[in-house]
Amino acid sequence: MMSARLLSTISRGARITVARMSGVRSTRVAIRTKATADETITASACADPSMAAPVDPTMTAPVPKSFVVIPRAPSHPVIGSLVEFIRLEPKNTGQKINSAMKKLAAKYGPIVRVSLPSLPTEVVLVADADMVAEVLRAEGPIPRRRNTPTWEYYRKEKNVPLGLVFENGDDWKRLRSAVQTPIFPPKNAHTYCPAIGPATAQVMNVIEDGLRCAGPRALAGEELFAMEEITMRWSLEAVTTIILGQRLGALDVEPNPLALEMIRAVYAQVVTTGPVLLMPEFVWRNRLTSAAREHFDAMQRIMDLTNKLMDTTLDELARDPAKLQGSFLGQVLQRDTTLTRRDLLSTAVDLMLAGIDTTARTLLNTMNLLGRYPDVQTKLRNEIYAIVGTDPNAQLDASHLAKFKYLKNVLKEATRMFLVVPINTRFLARDAIVGGYAIPQGTQMLLATEAVAHSPKYFVDPETFNPDRWDAKDIHPFAALPFGFGPRMCVGRRVSEMEMTAFLVHLLRRFEIMPAPAPEDFIYNVLLSTAGPMPLKFRPLDAKSAKGTTTS
Repeated sequence: MMSARLLSTISRGARITVARMSGVRSTRVAIRTKATADETITASACADPSMAAPVDPTMTAPVPKSFVVIPRAPSHPVIGSLVEFIRLEPKNTGQKINSAMKKLAAKYGPIVRVSLPSLPTEVVLVADADMVAEVLRAEGPIPRRRNTPTWEYYRKEKNVPLGLVFENGDDWKRLRSAVQTPIFPPKNAHTYCPAIGPATAQVMNVIEDGLRCAGPRALAGEELFAMEEITMRWSLEAVTTIILGQRLGALDVEPNPLALEMIRAVYAQVVTTGPVLLMPEFVWRNRLTSAAREHFDAMQRIMDLTNKLMDTTLDELARDPAKLQGSFLGQVLQRDTTLTRRDLLSTAVDLMLAGIDTTARTLLNTMNLLGRYPDVQTKLRNEIYAIVGTDPNAQLDASHLAKFKYLKNVLKEATRMFLVVPINTRFLARDAIVGGYAIPQGTQMLLATEAVAHSPKYFVDPETFNPDRWDAKDIHPFAALPFGFGPRMCVGRRVSEMEMTAFLVHLLRRFEIMPAPAPEDFIYNVLLSTAGPMPLKFRPLDAKSAKGTTTS
């Protein structure tokens, strides 16, 4: 099972040949690896000459070590390093790839060669912030990464553009250039803050109504309360408001069936991806199992539902062009007339899928952490009161967002501790020196970003939730990369941060998050998630006041 999972997650790179590296020469290239200082890393002679730092002619640059002497996980014919992965993570190996990667790095060191079944090449795993920096600095202006095979296959089969997430090369650059300006710069992303205010206020009522329906113990914060569906309903409502300029009614007493169908489809696509990728390719291509059929049906439903919603938006914009500024889609249409209808559809699907699922997962974990660290919660609530006021009905606007400091630290720390995407991949765009080893162009690199973010080398007490650590000026800038880095950094990052800020600002003026156990287990199934419901408890602040207690 592990081999199929890994094979699907990490696909083919260029064939490694030692002979090719024989002529690699080493130069010194300056890059920023600290927030306040420049450090140098070694890169190949094919690096951009304009990046070269001055070299002392009296000193000789160290000769890079050969690729073949990189530590290597044990490998066997046909099955590659499968046995070692199972040995390191024997329980539920197929959904514990991220954990196996951490253990692999702990055993063999921060750079390891790994052989995968049926691949003619080795991939290189790195679990060190400096090495991650070296890889990302060698990715070139149009970074190339590996796609999820079933997702890519579906789009090609349906003749739908691969879109922002899956496209590579010039087509990716064209799409990224067209959609980046309306949502990536913080100033532009923040303009959507008032638009999601009504939905964010509404979800607070949904939470309180749910607590009351669950009974006195839940209302008193003494019983766990399920938040997964509520959080996803809010995420869907927020992202469709931003992307399409529409309220769906996902938070109504009787939610819009279309909204619920979208949530179910997103959930089905994500949870079936892992099991389907464990199957031989011919099985899922031909939909020979119920899981494969459910997987592709879910993708089709998401595409159909998004297409239907987009039709409504485009019709409204045609009738009233003044509404173009009110949504991401409208702004893109104003700025770029070269995008096709299918380009717009694939982009909308990508942004909605990411906005619904990843934002919800991150918020769920952040709420659990705030419940387990009440002092952090109190400090955050006090900052919210100081900036927005104590009135739970007061709306957040763009002018407030720049004033939050501690809240930003909370989100940085929460995303460090819970990386929704714990492993990233890149293909080297040029020969490079990584960790002192010569690695050829085209090699696929595995970035174990979760392992780096939880390393005591970069963070004191890394398993402790400590937002104050982000006030330090010496945190390695490549030690925590929840949104990626460089040209392929998550295009929706600023919108996601704004959405989570709005949610927490409303939540902590209405509720106290009570202590609940930490999640017992996490699984990696395309995205990292808890193996079961996130443990959460809430108590309305007015209920606490009625008991004659105060927030300490």
